[in-house]
Amino acid sequence: MPIKIVPTISNDANGCYYKGVIYISLSADDKVMTVFSHELTHYLEDTLDYTEYKKCVLGFIQKNTDKSIDELVKEKVDTYAKSSINLTYEEATREIVADYTQNILKDADAVMEFVDSIENKEQKRGVIRRLLDAIKELINKIKAKFSSKHSQMQDLQKTHDLLENMLKEVAENTESDTGSETRYSFGGTKAETANITQLSRAKEMELNGEKAETIRPKTGWSRGLDNKWKFEIDDSKAKYKEEKIRLGKAVNLNEVLEHEDLFKAYPDLKKVKVKEIANLDARGVYSPNFDCIFISENLPTQEKLKSLIHEVQHAIQVREGFAVGESPDNENRKQSAGEIEADDVKARQSMSKAERLNTFPKSMKPNQNADVVFWENGKGTNKTKFSLKGNSDNENSNIGEKDVEAIQSIAQKSIYDFSDEDMKKTKKIAERYYSEMKEKSPFFRAWFGDWRANDKTPVHVVTEKDNSRGVRKNIDTGWDINVSGKVFNETKGHKGPKNVSAVSHLDYINSIVESAILFDSYTIPNTNAKSNNSMMMHSLYAISNIGNENELVKLYVEELNNINSNGTIKRAYQLQNINKIPLESKRFSNNSLASSDQRNNYTISELHALVKQHDKNFKPTEASKVVNEDGTPKVVYHGTDKGGFYVFDPKMSDDKISLFFSDSKVTSNSYAQSDNQQLYEVYLAIKKPYVIDAKGRMWNELDDKLGNTTREIAEKAKNQGYDGVIIENVRDMGAVVINNTTKEFYNDFISTATGGNKSAVV
Repeated sequence: MPIKIVPTISNDANGCYYKGVIYISLSADDKVMTVFSHELTHYLEDTLDYTEYKKCVLGFIQKNTDKSIDELVKEKVDTYAKSSINLTYEEATREIVADYTQNILKDADAVMEFVDSIENKEQKRGVIRRLLDAIKELINKIKAKFSSKHSQMQDLQKTHDLLENMLKEVAENTESDTGSETRYSFGGTKAETANITQLSRAKEMELNGEKAETIRPKTGWSRGLDNKWKFEIDDSKAKYKEEKIRLGKAVNLNEVLEHEDLFKAYPDLKKVKVKEIANLDARGVYSPNFDCIFISENLPTQEKLKSLIHEVQHAIQVREGFAVGESPDNENRKQSAGEIEADDVKARQSMSKAERLNTFPKSMKPNQNADVVFWENGKGTNKTKFSLKGNSDNENSNIGEKDVEAIQSIAQKSIYDFSDEDMKKTKKIAERYYSEMKEKSPFFRAWFGDWRANDKTPVHVVTEKDNSRGVRKNIDTGWDINVSGKVFNETKGHKGPKNVSAVSHLDYINSIVESAILFDSYTIPNTNAKSNNSMMMHSLYAISNIGNENELVKLYVEELNNINSNGTIKRAYQLQNINKIPLESKRFSNNSLASSDQRNNYTISELHALVKQHDKNFKPTEASKVVNEDGTPKVVYHGTDKGGFYVFDPKMSDDKISLFFSDSKVTSNSYAQSDNQQLYEVYLAIKKPYVIDAKGRMWNELDDKLGNTTREIAEKAKNQGYDGVIIENVRDMGAVVINNTTKEFYNDFISTATGGNKSAVV
């Protein structure tokens, strides 16, 4: 088939197929995939399956767009008409199919999403098979035009391999309908037979808010009680072989256990030693230090098999880093996640196929309120115990459907614009954020003011190219952020200038995810929610240099409540290019540098100023004046002989107008002298303080125009609109918070207010 490179086709087309010729625009970003997708579409047209393939593609497009197919066809016809190419309805439809084919062939997540949308198994198998046949035949043709080492050629091969695996999965799933028992041992990502394609699909389904009970039947994967991803291994043919094992003699596991699928998954399990012991106190024991299993000699053969499988699960747990079991005499044994899992394996062995399909594994059921004990263990290491129930600052901090509904009921707005009512609605979520992020919590900064405007922490300038899929840890927040096809599709799918200019930065997405700084967070109302469990959309910013200039990029990170575990999921959602950073600026140093020497030593405060300057949507509140020299919130103290309260209320103290705090723990402790004494460590949100230099005087010997004592000064400062008094160089007192009303605090938050201006302590 002839292929011609032309200067241009239309204002947005990379290529087209017209009257037997594939035309490729000279300006096409991706010539390899453009050629391939159009020739693939033409190839499929010559088969009986093209109509079926086109039907599936157009059906999928229709489900994922607000426009009708007729509207999309008209747009395509109009676009090509600008280049004097007159397409018929059918030709325009073919171009739509070709364009979509190009998109899915470059993105494994898009391929899986498309194939998964085909509900009929026979139809799904037919579409995949025809795509595979076409790819096999055409990939060699394209290699003749382009280098086989071309990066896009590698993407094509990956797509081919992915489709091949998916075809096998469809066939296996169909054949298993007539099988007997299926699986019971739980494997993980280190298994040789782990289906990573389906694991990626399971993770994506979880990101979209689907429940574990829905994810597992479709992918074979679900999370265990220890939050690790697991799948079941077929045990229908497992047998206990007694020929070689003798009392007192250790043999290899594969000599006593016939289990082909298990050893395919974990070949090294063959070398695990097994020994039968008389008068063993337990039915079976696994020793991780010796990688050896002991089985009671007194059990019937079938019970030996069940016990052996139970102990093999513990061996898998060690290899995978799963939560492990505990010794029989330990009081927490029945609550051990590892024992629950191993017992589950044993119990499911005798289930029928119907029972197995309809019974979700006990060890994989999400139970956020269960008092489950976890034992972390590696071979030969000491064990560290922790409990889910006591692992959080607040035992009731788990986020549920009502909490998600509460935050989704708030109109789309920045957390800086939250009303008091909004704060009340999101009380539990605020607690959760603060327990995990402390002063970096969006809720804390909304209350305290954005102290990051003064943060002197260095910022990493992104220069590292990496666009692989996976999970990346954001250094600033400590979040694990999923990088999937979502961020690529959302960025490329929007045609605004900020998105279009951000596409080239997607090659650096992992470095951006790792280096970006969290500045803002928005609610996602239920009318705009990306999924049923969408909670917040966070705005993170980074400085990226992919050539000769520093550029300001904005990364949207969607946060979803994870209904399958005790936590939330964060995923990179969309990337925008806000602006090139001007070289000449009085605000920043090195203003005479040439582009090749552009600076790379920004601080968070400078990044904050850049974002404020270039992103009109970023409107943070002013930070409290009670901060350390590096701009971070300053801890101050309040001592009292009337401890035990959780709301600071001046009406409950001797002073009815104000509360007193000091940055000296010794000074504050001097006010706590009774049996009910208590020292509070707090933050102060004083935005408009009246500042006094005491010049070394005592708190009641001040010489100021407002008065001579803190009480007198506080009362007059309040009347003049100040929300606090900061007394510097004083021998006994550091700060005064003025207020006359109080509000219930959230966990570690204590909120107070004066008039309409918020002033609070934490």
